[in-house]
Amino acid sequence: MNGLNVTSARGRHLRFRELVILWLRASGIDSVTARREFRKISDTLSEPQQPAGDLLGIDGWTVNVSTGVTRDLSGDLDRVQQAALREGQDGGAVVYTRPGRPVGDAYVLMTLDAFSSVLRDRAARG
Repeated sequence: MNGLNVTSARGRHLRFRELVILWLRASGIDSVTARREFRKISDTLSEPQQPAGDLLGIDGWTVNVSTGVTRDLSGDLDRVQQAALREGQDGGAVVYTRPGRPVGDAYVLMTLDAFSSVLRDRAARG
């Protein structure tokens, strides 16, 4: 199972984000962390600009996670790409939960251009 036994939408989102982080770290991406969460809007406004994305520390990427029942693929991808552009990142991706499946079976949405870049980088490493 995916371990998302939480009743609130925000709780499911935070739990899924944590599971994705744990999975990525177990896969060798040790630098990944969660974006800092604030309880009050005043704390958010007083904090210096945070990097965009739900997941931080993935070099060259802005990554969001989503647990929504309905998926706005185009809108979600546009938002993460715009955030990546603002941050000067190479690409953006959205990780979607697959209900009833392990976190490693989650969907990852990115453009074909971004996917080809990933493949080129992998080929260049040998």
